[in-house]
Amino acid sequence: MSEQNSSIHDSVVREIIDRLKQRKCRGIKANNIGQGYESPDKIASEDGSGASYVPDITSSIPSFIISVEDPNGLDSAGAAWKTFATYTRKTGREFLIAVPRSSGEKVRARLKELKIRNAKLIWY
Repeated sequence: MSEQNSSIHDSVVREIIDRLKQRKCRGIKANNIGQGYESPDKIASEDGSGASYVPDITSSIPSFIISVEDPNGLDSAGAAWKTFATYTRKTGREFLIAVPRSSGEKVRARLKELKIRNAKLIWY
């Protein structure tokens, strides 16, 4: 991720956290954002690869995970999305993917290709 994209990503994560706090969400964790937030736990893939992924944001009440995606990183996000989708399906959590509205169709097509049906899109 380029420095500019990293800056946009971090800004989006902070904006989402602000919205979650306004909605009285509890147990918020955020990956590599600082500001006193603990990092979410790694989630291990069940595909036998030994890979694990850390969501960008998690909340315990309500219970969900959020993956914040840059339009340029959509093609490489598949393995993490599959891992998060499996995990949330098994644990009863909600899986949200934050993307620019302009990337909506591409993300929907990618989710269909990956056979992920339990992800919800949120816009930034």
